Amino acid sequence: MGLDHIIPWLLDHGAVINDASHGVNPCAGTAHRYESIMLGPIAWTPLEMAVCRRQLSSVALLLERATGTQDRAAVNGPQDQGLHIAVHHGHDEVVNLLLRSGRYDVNTLSTHNELLVTLRGPGYRSHLPTLRALLQAKPDLTIESYCSNASIFGVRLGTPAMSALPLHNTIAAGEYEAALLLLEAGADATAPCRGFYPLHCAFFSDEEVENEEDPSRLRLLKALLARGADPNSRSSLAHLNGVTPLMLAAWYAPYPETINLLLKHGADVNAVDEGGQNALQWSVRPYLIWSYSSQSLQSLPARTDHDLNTSIQMARVVRLLLDNGCSVGQKNLRGQCALQHFAQHVEEAKAFDDVLAHHPEECAAAGCLDESLRLSLNAGCFDTAYALSDAGVSPPSEKAMLEVTDNLLEEEGMAEDTTYMSGHYVLDDCKAFAEHVGIFGKDLQDYIADFEKAHPRLEDDEEDHP
Repeated sequence: MGLDHIIPWLLDHGAVINDASHGVNPCAGTAHRYESIMLGPIAWTPLEMAVCRRQLSSVALLLERATGTQDRAAVNGPQDQGLHIAVHHGHDEVVNLLLRSGRYDVNTLSTHNELLVTLRGPGYRSHLPTLRALLQAKPDLTIESYCSNASIFGVRLGTPAMSALPLHNTIAAGEYEAALLLLEAGADATAPCRGFYPLHCAFFSDEEVENEEDPSRLRLLKALLARGADPNSRSSLAHLNGVTPLMLAAWYAPYPETINLLLKHGADVNAVDEGGQNALQWSVRPYLIWSYSSQSLQSLPARTDHDLNTSIQMARVVRLLLDNGCSVGQKNLRGQCALQHFAQHVEEAKAFDDVLAHHPEECAAAGCLDESLRLSLNAGCFDTAYALSDAGVSPPSEKAMLEVTDNLLEEEGMAEDTTYMSGHYVLDDCKAFAEHVGIFGKDLQDYIADFEKAHPRLEDDEEDHP
């Protein structure tokens, strides 16, 4: 409880209403954690301390007694800091009180260029009651401010942190319910920002519901599309140039519900990005253009959540894209069609089988199948290599298989390491495939025997190897 009876007495006896504390942090020992986001020490005014402690009556009293121009400015703190503190703490009733006082501007940026409607509340999540209170004050949703997900908007290329529109900022942070509130308040679902549209941003958050689509994101996607968002909008940011929401969904959100929704609203299944990739190639692992001068492509990292269920979801998405006419023969800037791309990356055999079944004859006649087998072996993707072999693709020579084995061992860091037993697993895979296709000759046998002699297996290694 605030000491409301003491506050007037102190002020009547000469206490200065805007005196700032020195070294006192009202968040210390609480769950507020507001202090951790600050870049340096802050001098807290009495009003700001009352805001932190959610003392409504004390806040009202201090606002009432701040009658002079200088007092009003000081009570507010630098750049309306008191209001920002209330938002960070998720004190929606305090936010309402401060805004009703008429002394606070809902569009004021913080000292860190943060807009009130994009501030995170407790737990570093959007606090929806507080956001509703802010939206009642009719904020300008076209103001760009600091984006907590700045890496999405170019930092990966070495540029400084960028600002973004509130809707883009909120969606990219995975705050889908908050984004719905912004849309209801008039945020433009079709506005570009830093090379992206809101639909693109819906696939940038790593806040995923395990093994299923987030229902909040689905509601947001439907709301964006209903408000005119273009499912064929193109990104225009350096290494993500010409990318459509469908491509991003195929990689970042491989859920049939999402793909179906975009297709239902007219997403072009055969649109290609600047790297020549369609949604099918994006579904397994897209390449990004990293240098405009050389048009070189660099692969994105593998999905961090690529477990069995995610692989199955991806296989379902691949089938859905194929059933809707997505081209397997489309070649990226490396000259690789989807089959070649899948051969060296796919972790779900069913997905590869579906792509192989849709491989066009004219592409196969150009040697694509042989190249796919070479790529799959060099990448250690033996499941796809077996599928290609069983489909009638000619096996490599024993010499070529020796080169594959040597390269895979080197990539595993096994050539000189006698303790890391994965090298024996590589040899087992290479030997099994060579026997399967009938190329396990003397040279390969001698190579494996020499390695086994130089790097003896652990006694239980054969039993542990699946």
